[in-house]
Amino acid sequence: MYEEVVKMKAKMVSICVVGLFLLASFSAISAVGKEFEATEDKTLIDGDGNNESDMCYRKSGGETTELSICYRKIQRGFTPKIYNKGSVNVEGLVFNISVKGGFLGLLDKGAEGFHFGEIPPGEYFSVRIPIFWFGFVNISISAFASNAEMVTENVRGFVILGWIIILPC
Repeated sequence: MYEEVVKMKAKMVSICVVGLFLLASFSAISAVGKEFEATEDKTLIDGDGNNESDMCYRKSGGETTELSICYRKIQRGFTPKIYNKGSVNVEGLVFNISVKGGFLGLLDKGAEGFHFGEIPPGEYFSVRIPIFWFGFVNISISAFASNAEMVTENVRGFVILGWIIILPC
């Protein structure tokens, strides 16, 4: 009887691990009212099936704004937020997020894309990248807009299953 219980527990744990792995392998990216999905080559496909991540432009003249990148020190998966710190709407946001490293250097997750909508002052654009692995990782986040200069943040973290801990510099 005891052996059957142990075998059943082992099967349940295996099913949970496989389920978590499958769940973590999908990247769900959401932005101010519009959903995107990340493809294997880390470009974004919008709801219409168009690859709009390669459309990039810069405005000359006009009002500019300022971007900032924020993230929690301990979180499930990785969800950075790109804030509009200025006083005018952010237009044409381009972003690139990369999480690399982990045990044997096998972790390579991320997303890059273009947000066509506007981000009002004080609001943010967020990208969720589920991660299921373990080990030390290097994280790089960069973003710019047609009316904002590029901001870049490079940090190190430690991934343990689905959780990531950002390490102090």
